[in-house]
Amino acid sequence: MDLRNYESIINTIARRYARNPEELENYKQLAKITMWEVLQKKPDADESYVAIAIKNGIEEIVDREDQAYAPQIEIVRSTEALRGAEAVRGMIGKLREKHGRFYIKKYKILKMIQEG
Repeated sequence: MDLRNYESIINTIARRYARNPEELENYKQLAKITMWEVLQKKPDADESYVAIAIKNGIEEIVDREDQAYAPQIEIVRSTEALRGAEAVRGMIGKLREKHGRFYIKKYKILKMIQEG
């Protein structure tokens, strides 16, 4: 089987998991290596079998990366969430003081009037 037939599968699966262009290229490379390994072991493998092997290979890497950064992310999220929540509550309070309880509706109406 021609390896170029798998390009669309590789691109689709890699794009599903990549969060930036660098990761996309890394996942494409990993997918090509996985595809090659699968076809070396099982030359008559159908596309769905190869696609599942590629998906599993990328998911394994993604899981490892997520586990490596999980403790750091949780600390950052918790402090950012507190600061973010305080900031949002403050903005909501200011908007309610200035425009009343239904400030969002009034804002949308004013914006429509200005645009129209």
